[in-house]
Amino acid sequence: MRRWVTVEFALFLTILVSTILAQSLPRLETKTLDEQPVVIPGEGRTKPLLLFIGFSHKSDDDFKKWADEARTPFVTDARVDYYELADLQSAPALIRKMIVHGMRGSVKEPRRAHFAPFSQHDAEWRMLVNFADPNVIYVVLADPQGNVVWQSRGPATEAKAQELESMIIKLAGESSGTPSSTGNR
Repeated sequence: MRRWVTVEFALFLTILVSTILAQSLPRLETKTLDEQPVVIPGEGRTKPLLLFIGFSHKSDDDFKKWADEARTPFVTDARVDYYELADLQSAPALIRKMIVHGMRGSVKEPRRAHFAPFSQHDAEWRMLVNFADPNVIYVVLADPQGNVVWQSRGPATEAKAQELESMIIKLAGESSGTPSSTGNR
């Protein structure tokens, strides 16, 4: 019981500090690989946003490790709006079209509905995630208004995955208007 009180207090402090230092998601309008529009952060959003941002094909290796560690598969997690964002801004426009065509062939459903390449606001996204290495994945959790409350980078570890899950539970409870429950699981 004492451990849960400590975890809840740590989560409270994390959210408080994040709110004070509030970083907001850059505005992004793009489409998923199945041509559905995506607007981030988006008006009227009611769920937290979970974003996996890649700056190279190699970052997909890290994403797969996150997917393996996830308690609930991201594509079916009703608590969050989840997207994988692939930054293609540095690729020439003609090459971008070929890259997206290749992605459509290689990314399978249900992941395709959550996979959104983009080529705008590259500098803002790099600044948001404190970009250092194009070969790793950057993970961002934001509240429904687009305020960043948690970030990580690189492959998942059990500790990072547990921290993300705790934050999702907390934010999802706040978003739904019901108290979050972090009892024994």
